[in-house]
Amino acid sequence: MILRSPLCIFILIFFLYLSRIQSISIISSSSIEKCINDNPSGNIKCSSKIILSLTIQNAELQGSDYIETTLNQITDNDGNTQKLVSPIKITFSKTPVEVIYPATYYQDFNNGPKEKIISTTSLKCKDSNTESNPTCGWAMSNGERIPYSQGFCCSCSFLSLSDSIKRGTKCDGILETKASAHCMVYDELWYSAYKVDKYKIDYKIEIILTDIKDNKIISTLELSPQNIISIDGNKNILVKLIGDFLPNDLFPRDLSNKFLLIPTSPKNHIIVKQGTYNWMLVDKTKFSLNGNECDKIGVGFKAFNSQSEKCNVEFGSCLNNQIYHLYQSDIQKIQKNENPEYLLKYDRIYKYNFKTEEFYSRSFSYYLSGNINTLITLEINADILKFVTNVSAGKIIHLNVSDFMAMSEDGYFEVGVMNTGFFIAQYILIYECNSNIIKISSDEISLKPDESKYFNKSVFTNTKSGQENKCAIILKNSLGETIDMKIISFNTTDEVAINSQNISVTNDSVEGIFRESNSDFSCEALCTKVADFSCYIENSCWVLMMERLLIIFCFILILAIFVKVVNKIFCCCKYIKKIFCCCLCNSKKKKNKKVESSDE
Repeated sequence: MILRSPLCIFILIFFLYLSRIQSISIISSSSIEKCINDNPSGNIKCSSKIILSLTIQNAELQGSDYIETTLNQITDNDGNTQKLVSPIKITFSKTPVEVIYPATYYQDFNNGPKEKIISTTSLKCKDSNTESNPTCGWAMSNGERIPYSQGFCCSCSFLSLSDSIKRGTKCDGILETKASAHCMVYDELWYSAYKVDKYKIDYKIEIILTDIKDNKIISTLELSPQNIISIDGNKNILVKLIGDFLPNDLFPRDLSNKFLLIPTSPKNHIIVKQGTYNWMLVDKTKFSLNGNECDKIGVGFKAFNSQSEKCNVEFGSCLNNQIYHLYQSDIQKIQKNENPEYLLKYDRIYKYNFKTEEFYSRSFSYYLSGNINTLITLEINADILKFVTNVSAGKIIHLNVSDFMAMSEDGYFEVGVMNTGFFIAQYILIYECNSNIIKISSDEISLKPDESKYFNKSVFTNTKSGQENKCAIILKNSLGETIDMKIISFNTTDEVAINSQNISVTNDSVEGIFRESNSDFSCEALCTKVADFSCYIENSCWVLMMERLLIIFCFILILAIFVKVVNKIFCCCKYIKKIFCCCLCNSKKKKNKKVESSDE
């Protein structure tokens, strides 16, 4: 490779001067003699080439920025110049960068198993593993009984000291024979779970060759991560894709720790018919893959039937945190205009895309925004290069932000931008806020003349204290010139702590709430059995233990007194009977004596 004359170097410096725009940038340029050795005889073919290394940013509209180069003539190996009948113009454009997530099937999970109660009596409730006809019945699979699907029975204590609740059944005290069978039944709706594989980057860079004289497209070349090299039919243009530059804050999401949940059965179910509107991304930690864990998606009969203290806990225990509950939680967030946690279709941050025309498609994607550059090289037989960037007027036509709680996900700008000029053009939005707001990355958008675009931009705070905030929203054209700016003020409120009972508390009231709960009802809730002394010791429930021991002592004392009184009464009766008998005998003896005396 041989460097050309100083004139070429001057031309290249001129090209670099023209490449100051942000959407397409020339990294380097050189004029060389490129030779090809493909003949065993050693006859090497050489030709003059101009090599450009340039970066192209992702765009939302093709044509907002482009490189234009004109081919006027080609010089052969003998130095003969052949002029083209018509010069050729070459333009470049790039589509948005799409992050695609393939998915592979794992297994099906139920929407939300539920607990069914059958009221009966202690003698009639059957839950044995060997029972042919248990109260709950058997769940069957391929003609075989599913182990543990017979449920379990909860009976009231025959000599209960007081009223109590047995998993939803109220016991009435002494001589109680009530019982209930507790059965786990599956919901009719089922979801298929898919493992989310490593993402794939996709976009297209289009290179169009146009006959300038006739304004006719001669050839179209295309580059992509799947096709990294392309050449035109006349072999005058060769383009190569070298790689991408992804900023750290825009790196694609790693979703390998999540399952993609898709409702699939029954097909006539309304949730299934709605298709991608009900697709969900859920952490794998929320699943029980073997069905042996309570309160996880995929909970099975064994977990439900084998749960600890199953008759002394509340109705529905072991069946929490199911798909149904996550779905309903997201629906409530959407109704409150909050960003959902699981439903992909309503996510305002990533704005996922789906192949909706294919009902059985199992992949999804989203577009990366921001300054994402792709490095390509261009080899041309040309003497003149021009770099063309459309510059058009524009303005911010809408800007709004609602007050939100500090450290929450609820803050976002509503921004509207309009192209008020005459060309398709690229615009840059820059956000400059006070120190309480975490720095916001800039946005690039492409607009046609008179076109406007509205979008949301997330806003996060770096402190939990509320305050008044100010942000300057600056609109720049593709040359970096400021063409519009707006200032907006908004408030953030103090972070509010939420405990596990969903009670809003402040730092001053947390201690009082928990102290009160520990002294009033925690021990009764934890230690439900009267003789469970290990529970009293573990939870320091000394007062409750003494109260219950006192009750037992009083009961025994009353029973002892009762027995003693009954015994006294019995003994007294025997004594009275004896006296009565003695008196009767004496009277008979006296009477007999009188008779004998008379006879005498």
